[in-house]
Amino acid sequence: AYDQIVQKDYRDLLSRYNIDVDKIDEEQEEIFPEVQLKEGVKDWLNTLNEVELPVVVMSNLNSAQLDTILEATGLSSYFPPDKRVSSDNNYSDRSEYLGAALRVEQRPEKCVVFDNTPIAATVAHDVTMKCVSLVDHYARYELLTADFSVQDLRDINLVSLNKLFDERNDMDLELELDMYSGLKKEDRKVKTDFYDDDR
Repeated sequence: AYDQIVQKDYRDLLSRYNIDVDKIDEEQEEIFPEVQLKEGVKDWLNTLNEVELPVVVMSNLNSAQLDTILEATGLSSYFPPDKRVSSDNNYSDRSEYLGAALRVEQRPEKCVVFDNTPIAATVAHDVTMKCVSLVDHYARYELLTADFSVQDLRDINLVSLNKLFDERNDMDLELELDMYSGLKKEDRKVKTDFYDDDR
């Protein structure tokens, strides 16, 4: 079954990273399924590179496995070795995210996590990061903890990404301005039976 999934080039990559393809048993087949990029991934990474937004990849794979996957998908040029966080770094969930922020030299509240699991959004918010969830293995209603979710990376652009960091809260009351003077309107006190003139 494994030979049907892994193509020759992919097998060569595995052997280059000292992974013995012949000794991979049934349980380890899940580690190296056929790797396919979601549509729009490279376009999105190119967009981020054009505006010089730094990116990091985080994975539960060890560094050799992560390197293999990045090579096989053609993403290794987007994520140089110093921009990769793998299980070899021995981070906990939260510190893994903080380690990624350190690699791009950004404060956590200025970082966005792209993931497809509900727990990723929870952990990202625990360390003050934003989260965009990709609807994939989980339904959209299971990803409600994310700041927003998209079906496809083609559904997101720099404007929507920027809105994540908009400090204005739509629930905040805006100042009511007098149309003619540009000054804040004085709220008139309404007299009631309980009105006290001393206030």
